[in-house]
Amino acid sequence: MHLPDRVVAHRTAISATSFEYTFCHDELGELGKVLICAGQGGIWHLTRQVCRVPGDPSMERRCAMFEPIVTAVETLVCAMQKS
Repeated sequence: MHLPDRVVAHRTAISATSFEYTFCHDELGELGKVLICAGQGGIWHLTRQVCRVPGDPSMERRCAMFEPIVTAVETLVCAMQKS
């Protein structure tokens, strides 16, 4: 998966079947997190968490940058489920 310029991802294992991906931009800071958990029957569950900072003037930019990342992750997970 290709990330936008200046965005990095960090993966943290939550359990043997669950992972948290944190996406950060070098100027905007943390964009958000995606939690991926394996469910029964080969079904994967995704949870997204947008980083919200009260009064942050960059919130709109942060969301605009994070949304296509989440869509790309969802597309990858759906492709994995079908294979």
